[in-house]
Amino acid sequence: MTETRQEGSEAPASGRLLSRTMVGLWLSMLATWFGGAMFTFAIGVSIFEQTGQVTPVVITQIFAIAPGLILAPIAGSLTDRMGPRRTLFLERIGWAIFSLALALVFLKSEIALWAMYVAVAGISAFEFIQSPPMLALLAHRAADRELARRNGALQVAIAISEILGPLACGFLLASLGLAGLAWLNLALAVLAIGAMALVPSADAPAQVQSVATRQRSSFREMGRTWAYLKEVPGLRSFLALELIGNIAMTMLMGLIGPMVLSLADAPELGRVIAFAGAGALVASVGMVAVGGPSRRVRPVQVMCVLSGLVLMLTGWTKSTWVISGAAFVLMALRTISVAYGQSVWQQIVPPDRLGRVFAGRQAIFIVAGLLTYAAMGPLVDRIFEPLLLPTGAWASTLGGLVGVGPGRGLAVLVLLIGLTIALVGLASLLSPRLERLNQASEARAEPPSDSKPTVDASPLP
Repeated sequence: MTETRQEGSEAPASGRLLSRTMVGLWLSMLATWFGGAMFTFAIGVSIFEQTGQVTPVVITQIFAIAPGLILAPIAGSLTDRMGPRRTLFLERIGWAIFSLALALVFLKSEIALWAMYVAVAGISAFEFIQSPPMLALLAHRAADRELARRNGALQVAIAISEILGPLACGFLLASLGLAGLAWLNLALAVLAIGAMALVPSADAPAQVQSVATRQRSSFREMGRTWAYLKEVPGLRSFLALELIGNIAMTMLMGLIGPMVLSLADAPELGRVIAFAGAGALVASVGMVAVGGPSRRVRPVQVMCVLSGLVLMLTGWTKSTWVISGAAFVLMALRTISVAYGQSVWQQIVPPDRLGRVFAGRQAIFIVAGLLTYAAMGPLVDRIFEPLLLPTGAWASTLGGLVGVGPGRGLAVLVLLIGLTIALVGLASLLSPRLERLNQASEARAEPPSDSKPTVDASPLP
């Protein structure tokens, strides 16, 4: 059994946040995410305008998630076999070719619905491919205390893209159309390739896999990765904690629109979404500036408890201004939790396993997301909404707390989601396994010493 990292207290030159590697990665990520967010939003608007129905828009969410089931393990395997820099370079080139194909297809005045679905699936596919190599590069040659700041910088790019992408689409879609936005997406893809050229090959992890390892299938590697997590005390429990948070966030994203629209109009919903994006941006900038404590597990647990309490407030209130403030706080907490969570994995997992471990983790989140979306509609329409109608079974009990009528069943579901994740967060604070992982996280951020606690994790054969 060996330690996965031997980090000193000083970061190498390439570990600095404003290093050439970090600047290149950040610009490349911003260009691709901004283009993807803008074009995906445009397709959603076009589908609704073409069909006038909600169901086709919901189907786009399935097309956006499903490719990850196949591509996440493949991307993780390629990352560890080819190296993250080379994998990310090839992904960028593929993204540019795909953007060119979209631009040519969307030159037609009549665009078939299936073509829009394929476009969404393709955009999502490239986002899934880029995630494992990008996270592996962020962790390479970075002092452990620098990991949270690097992940915070990543969240800044995501927040900017999610705020400005739909906003830019609103200004440009009418004048450029889908074809014009596809050409703009191609230009951003070329910019992303140029930004990746700033990342020196010397700053990429060396390829360390054996020939025998290279011959294994991607899905077999996923199984071996899951078995590996058992060797690291507390890592499976930490994954379960992250998974519950992701399920709760998936449900909230699907429910917040109908819940707000049951209380107000579309401009009010836009304000709530804008507040949520602002919360994510403020939190990510704060992560870059501060970095945070050396113990990375405990903040994730605390954020889980606080997020649950904020969700309970969101479900209880009828004020859209309170919901806007809650959305700001919730996304800020979520952003901090994600940054710290990624840092824990980057600290504990050996560099030659990062790609596949991140891919396996991502695949688990994808499956949970698909199941959540599948269950959400029947859960709301057939159970919670009827229970909170004036004649419903809960009208005289919970109805006195949250009110009765359309949208109040949604509110109760959001309240129960908040209560659940708050209780899960409190329970996790009492977990001995997570406490050991928390101590090990702190040990990774300190200079190596015989007296420091370590995680007993050996690399897979």
